[in-house]
Amino acid sequence: MSEIPREIAQSVIPIPGLRPEVHSIRDEVIRESNLADKLQEVDQAIRARPWLSRLVRDVQAGRKTAVVTTSLGALVVTVAVGAGLELGVRHGRDLREVARLVHSWRKRVKKRR
Repeated sequence: MSEIPREIAQSVIPIPGLRPEVHSIRDEVIRESNLADKLQEVDQAIRARPWLSRLVRDVQAGRKTAVVTTSLGALVVTVAVGAGLELGVRHGRDLREVARLVHSWRKRVKKRR
């Protein structure tokens, strides 16, 4: 019987000007991330990477688990390949949350037109 591989894969998605949250040693947020201000760039990054669009759909459908963390100038997408892996990436957001932010941003842009 072949076993499903349980691996972690990471991809770095450049988002110029993106800033991560800054936390104190007691884990208090000192400075918020500017992710909400960079949603246009995140949307463009998703559209430019068909694999990322497919990953978003797979995560939304519950077939994969992925966490997104913000770093200076980039999103880091960490994916659990194979069933049964849970990700505990510190200060990470579920990819579904980022997808919802981008979807809401798209709707607001369409309404303005």
